[in-house]
Amino acid sequence: RSMHPAKLRARIASPRGISRCQEEAIYRVSQEALQNVAKHSGATRVMFSLDSDDRRIKLRIADNGAGFPTETAAENTASFGLACMP
Repeated sequence: RSMHPAKLRARIASPRGISRCQEEAIYRVSQEALQNVAKHSGATRVMFSLDSDDRRIKLRIADNGAGFPTETAAENTASFGLACMP
C-alpha cells in the first residue's frame, strides 16, 4: 500500500566509517525532508541520493513539487521547518 503517490528514485552509496550519531542524523534529516515532500509539495517524482567521499557526506532530495521561496523560509516564525534539521 502506498502512502504517497510520488515515484521515488533512490541512489545510495552507504558512507563508511561514520559514527552512530552521524548515521542517525542522516536518517532523521532524510525522514523529515521526505515527510515534507509528502505533506507540502504535491510532487509526483522524488529523487533521493546519498553520496560520500573522504571529507563529506552529501544528501540530496529533489522533487517536481510546488517549492517555496528559500529566502523567506528561515524568517517563518510559525514553524521550525528547515531550521530544525540537524
